[in-house]
Amino acid sequence: MSLLLIGISALPASPATAANVSVNMSLPSGTLLQGQIMAADLAVHNNENYPVRLYTIGVHYDWMPEDTTYMLNFGSNYVQVESNTVSRPGQFLVSCNKNTSVGYHKYYFKLDITRYDTASSSWVNDTVVTPEGHIYVDSPSRQQALRLLQEANQSLNDARAMNYSSKAAKADLFNATNVMLDGWSAYNSNDFEMAINSTFDVTQMIRNARASENDYQSKKNVILDSVKAVNVKITTLSGADSPESRRLINESLSHLQQASIYLDAEDFNKAKAEVTTADIAVNNAVNAQYYYLITSNQTDESRDVARRAIDSAMEMISHTDILTSASAGNLLTEARNELDLAMAAFNASQYLNASNKASVAQALAQQALKAEADYHLQQAREKITTAGKLSSPAANDELNLSREHYNLSLSNYAREDYRNAIIQADLAYTLANNTTATEAAWKKDHPLSGPAPGFGLLQTITVILAAVLAIIATRRR
Repeated sequence: MSLLLIGISALPASPATAANVSVNMSLPSGTLLQGQIMAADLAVHNNENYPVRLYTIGVHYDWMPEDTTYMLNFGSNYVQVESNTVSRPGQFLVSCNKNTSVGYHKYYFKLDITRYDTASSSWVNDTVVTPEGHIYVDSPSRQQALRLLQEANQSLNDARAMNYSSKAAKADLFNATNVMLDGWSAYNSNDFEMAINSTFDVTQMIRNARASENDYQSKKNVILDSVKAVNVKITTLSGADSPESRRLINESLSHLQQASIYLDAEDFNKAKAEVTTADIAVNNAVNAQYYYLITSNQTDESRDVARRAIDSAMEMISHTDILTSASAGNLLTEARNELDLAMAAFNASQYLNASNKASVAQALAQQALKAEADYHLQQAREKITTAGKLSSPAANDELNLSREHYNLSLSNYAREDYRNAIIQADLAYTLANNTTATEAAWKKDHPLSGPAPGFGLLQTITVILAAVLAIIATRRR
């Protein structure tokens, strides 16, 4: 069969159709993309009781200039279609320009034929114009816009699940939610460029929210660490009987309360100033209590009590060798400073003051272990939470075991066994972190378990064909 040529011809006014001949056009997909050229299979149906000869097939789409067609010209190699049969003369190129609107469009065929007239026993020229059909034109950006919208939507949901505390972070997520809604609205209105741009804005707002929250938490934790140190000192003075010491303790508590108000308002500079003033007041309270007691007789029993207090503080500090967090490190530094002061007081025979300082050092060391446990629990919790939904059975086993160690860590924490709480939390973190490599290895060994996001149709077909050919080769052997 000779190669079919495409031409353009003017379309005259539609004549009356004498022959009942129709054309079906089959596209590889039901959708034509803007700017796309696609080959379609043609089927010509002769519904008459006599044969017809097909010389040209022209098609007109509503995005073309009026009264023009794309035409296949068979010339002398006409296609004869016998009565009540179907002929498939070849393929037809379907195309539209990039500016064609998205939606359904009309088209019709014009056929130049000759039909056999039994009355005159001759072939008579005829023209057939088919009823209008419909073809859907879509934007090539639709799939890209949908993918980006889904990814941005998932990222936004993940960010909301973090329950940010910062006012700036909350505002960023609120604005991102509104832009996300605008993006979906643009997508539903076929404005895919606006939808894609919306996903970029949403992604940037999520980044801004994360940065704002990290900055907020960093500044807040610095102040909270200082508050913990002040509270530890206040706790050690719970039995103070010096009037001046009690006054200074109340003054310190008042400044801590004001610091809390500033912290809630995210005014970190004023909150830090209040905590600093509270620390000065409680240190003065310790000194006031010391001078109040210095006049009392210090017996051998007082010396032994001070020595035991210093030994207990030294033992507690020796258990802090596993500290890594900045918060715990700050508290440990405070504890060591207080221990140095306790030993200096002991060497100066100031046994009551040495006992007080040693008690402060021990309490600060205990708080350091607690802060370290808080840090490791948070790391493990975040790693478990971000593991997501896993396909690998081995990865799921690791994740379940990670949760068990996390629960053991919580139990140790509740018993104030902070050292073992840290160890169990580290095991939970390591197991949850291993799921990433385990899941990746499983997916590599099970490529047909489901295409990864963005896995194209051609790649999917290639993988399936490779699997089928492997099975056939195995059976032949």
